[in-house]
Amino acid sequence: MPNGVIQRLESADQSALPVRFQIDPLPGTDQVHRIVVTDQEEFPIALTQSDDELLCMVQLFMLEEVAEAQLLPLYETLLTGNLSMPFSSFGITGDACYLFGSLSARSDTEIILQEIVALADNTVQALELVEPFLRQGE
Repeated sequence: MPNGVIQRLESADQSALPVRFQIDPLPGTDQVHRIVVTDQEEFPIALTQSDDELLCMVQLFMLEEVAEAQLLPLYETLLTGNLSMPFSSFGITGDACYLFGSLSARSDTEIILQEIVALADNTVQALELVEPFLRQGE
C-alpha cells in the first residue's frame, strides 16, 4: 500500500488504545490487509487503499441469514442506524452486509487508529442492532 500506511500502523504504539489489534496482508493480495481486533477475531476489518482514500470495512453477516420477510424491516433499520454510528456506515455488496468507514490516506496515524477503534466499537453496536433480524440456528 502506498504512503507507508501499513508500516505506520504496524509500528504504532497501541498501549493507549482501548483495543489491541494485529495487522496482516490478506493472502493472495498486496492490496488488502486484515486487521484482527482482540476479542473480535470473528469480525476482521479489511483495510484497503485507493488513490488517496483508506477504506476500512467489516463483514457483519450474509443476507441469506435474514428471513425474506425481514429484509425490508432490516433495510429500514440499517438506514436509520447509520445516523447513530459515528464514523461508520452500513453497506450491502453482493450478498453480504458490511460496516465501513473511510478517511484520507494522508491522515495522521492517530486518526487512522481512531477509525479502527471506532469501527471495532461500532461493529458490536451494529450486531446488536441487526440481531433481531437474523435467523437463529435454523
